[in-house]
Amino acid sequence: MEDFLGHVILVNGETKITVWKIIMACLTMGVTVLFFKGLKSFMEKKFGSLAPENYAKFKTLYKIVKYIVYVVVILAILRSFGINIDMLLAGSAALFVGLGMGMQQFFMDFISGIMILFDETLAAGDIIQIEDQVGRVEQINFRTTVMITRDDRVVIIPNHKFLSEYLYNWTQNSDITRFHLSVGVAYGSDTKLVADLLKKVAMEHPHVENRPDPVIIFSEFGDNSLNFQLYFYTDQPLQSPKIKSDLRFMIDKEFRAHNVSIPFPQRDLHIISPSASDSDHRINF
Repeated sequence: MEDFLGHVILVNGETKITVWKIIMACLTMGVTVLFFKGLKSFMEKKFGSLAPENYAKFKTLYKIVKYIVYVVVILAILRSFGINIDMLLAGSAALFVGLGMGMQQFFMDFISGIMILFDETLAAGDIIQIEDQVGRVEQINFRTTVMITRDDRVVIIPNHKFLSEYLYNWTQNSDITRFHLSVGVAYGSDTKLVADLLKKVAMEHPHVENRPDPVIIFSEFGDNSLNFQLYFYTDQPLQSPKIKSDLRFMIDKEFRAHNVSIPFPQRDLHIISPSASDSDHRINF
């Protein structure tokens, strides 16, 4: 048995690669694989009950540690076989530089993805707005983030955009979001009645939150109307255009029932007839 394990299969310089070294290399890789399988199972039992966005952080950290350990183990095995790792890395330096320049955008997205996962600026389920696109975050990957828009379209966003451009996270600090719509009524309307009707309409909508209460603001005396702002909160931010449409239908119905008119722009045109003296003037060329 000792002769078999000590049998030399290959000679690399002064290093003899024996059956025993190959078996140890295979055992080392096997133990490493089993270790990470056990660690993954432990993490699923220990942290599986956490919120998806928090569990995703542990999963990301697990992947990073796994890749680093695999690289270290492989380099150690190669060194035990007599392969000069220093020369290998030095010889690959030019290749790494070329790859780094060619994959600069990839690495920017990768690093940005790790930062997003750990600094809690973004999480799965958040409603965000970026570059006039509004949608729900479905998945955060290392390089890209998947967002579903109001039109049920899938948008793939490179992660570096979240760090280089303005990002509006509608739901980071709360599950409800505030919106508003503008309403104008004719001059002479009962402003107290208008405010009461607007609040009544908002309170009756099933997707408008009663806490905090809807707020009515008499914003300004416009050119053709008395302008009001209706501020309301909803837990369905992606449906805000539909909610606003519903509110406008309800407002129109209530205004008609209470004889409150919604004006439209008007202009008075005064025609001044020229005087007789003006008509006598002639221009001679």
